[in-house]
Amino acid sequence: MAFYKHFWDLASSTTYTTHTVGTFDANCTSGSGTFRWVPFVSNISITNIPGIRIKPTAQATGYWERVYDGPVNVGWFGCQNTTNAPLTFASLGVSQATLDARYGAGFATTSDYYDTTAVRYALSMMSTTAGHQTLTFEPKTYWISKACELPIRFVSGGNPRGMFIIDGQGANIRKAGTDQFNFFQRIPANNSDANNFYIDNAFVFKNFKADGSGGVWQNSGYAFLFLGATYGSKIENLFLQNFDLGVRLEFCMNSHTDNIFTNNIKSFSVLVQPGSWTGGSWQTAASNASEVSHVRVFDSLNQTAGIAVKGADTCFIRNSIIEGTGSPVYGILYDSLQATTAPNVRIQDHHIETACSGAAVYLRPKASGRHIVENIYIQQAQTIVACEYYNGYPDILISNIPFYVTGSKFLNVGTGTWDFYNVRMGTNIDTVAEVIDPLNNLWDTTTITPSGTGTIPISSRVRVVGNIIPGN
Repeated sequence: MAFYKHFWDLASSTTYTTHTVGTFDANCTSGSGTFRWVPFVSNISITNIPGIRIKPTAQATGYWERVYDGPVNVGWFGCQNTTNAPLTFASLGVSQATLDARYGAGFATTSDYYDTTAVRYALSMMSTTAGHQTLTFEPKTYWISKACELPIRFVSGGNPRGMFIIDGQGANIRKAGTDQFNFFQRIPANNSDANNFYIDNAFVFKNFKADGSGGVWQNSGYAFLFLGATYGSKIENLFLQNFDLGVRLEFCMNSHTDNIFTNNIKSFSVLVQPGSWTGGSWQTAASNASEVSHVRVFDSLNQTAGIAVKGADTCFIRNSIIEGTGSPVYGILYDSLQATTAPNVRIQDHHIETACSGAAVYLRPKASGRHIVENIYIQQAQTIVACEYYNGYPDILISNIPFYVTGSKFLNVGTGTWDFYNVRMGTNIDTVAEVIDPLNNLWDTTTITPSGTGTIPISSRVRVVGNIIPGN
C-alpha cells in the first residue's frame, strides 16, 4: 500500500494494489480515503468518477475504487470549505480542459467553484448509481454559486419508488456571488413529467444552515429549497436567513415540514402549494395531506406570510412562533378557495407575537369543508382570524383562545358558520343570549379586496358552542 497526496495521482501509479489518498487535489481540503485495486477488468469503456473511481494510464485493465460502507460524502468530490468567499477555478489555475476531463464536457466552467461543483456532481450521481441514495455533508461551510439540482428518481429492479436522504449534518451553505437562484431545486418541466418520473420518489432533506445574502434577493422568487412533485417527503431542521422564500414545496403530497427556523425571509418562510409548471394546477398537482410544524419566524421585512398552504386538502399547521421587528401581512395563510375537494385544515398551537397587518390567521376557504383554528396566543391587537370567501357556507371553529388583547377583532367576508368554544373574548360577550355581541366592535367591517365588505355573521351563522370567557 502506498500513499498518494491527491486522488488524481493514482492514475500514474504502477503498483496495482490498495492505496490511500490525502485529498481530491492540491486545492482541496477533502477527498481522503482508501482505494482498492479491481484487477482483470478491461477499463477501455470505463470512465473515471471523480473521488470514487480512477483507472491507470499505464494499462488497459483494472481500476482503483474507493472503499466505503455507508452514505456518500460530498467532500469526496473536491471541496474547499473556506471561511471566506472562495476563488473560481480560473483564479486557481484549473483549465476548462481539466474540468471537462474530470466531470464531462460543460458540466463545470472556469467561473465555477469547487464546492458548487462537488455538490452538484454528488447530487447528479444519486439518481444514476446504486448505493448513492444517501448523501451527507460535514459541519463546514459550502459556497454555492448556482442551483444544485436534486435527483429526479432512482429505478432499481423495475421499481420506480425510491427514497433519497440528504443530510447536511450542520453544514453551512452560503452564496458565492450576487446572482439569484434556488440553492437546491427539483422542478418538473411539466405535469406529465411530474406524474411519470418525479412523484414516486420521496426525500428526507435535513440539518442545514443557510444564508442567501448577496445581491438583491428580496422578491426574487427564489428559495433555499424548491422541491417539486414528491410523495411522503420530510423536510426538517433548517436554519435559514436572507432568502425571498425559505422552503417552497409544490405538488408534495403527504409531506412533513418540521423544525424550521427563519430570519429575514421576505415572502414566505414556508410555502406549500400546487405545481406552478406547465400543466400543474389546483386540480392536477395539489399538495394534499401536508403538515407544517414547529416553524419559528423572525420577520424584519414585513413578509407576506410566515406559513402559507394553498390549494390543498386535509392539512395540519401547528406549533409555530411568529415574531420579529417587522409586520407580516399574515402570520399563517391557508387558501383552499380553488381546491377540488372538500378542504379541511387544522391550525393549532401558535404564538403570534408581532402584529400582522392582514391577520394572525387568514383563511380563504372553499364553500365546503371544516376549518379549525385553536389555541392561538397573540400579544398585540390585530385581526385574530379572518375568513374571506366568495360564496357558500364553510364551517369555521374557533376554540381555546387563551388571551384576548383589547382591540383585536375577527374579520368575516361573505357567508359562513362560525363556532366559538372555550374562548376568552374580552367584554365582547352577550352572556344572556350567549352569542357574540356585534355592537362591541368584535367584528371588523372594513373593506378588503377582492371580496368586498366585512360582515357580522349574526343570526344562525354564529353558533357559540359554550364556555365563552369574558375579560382578558
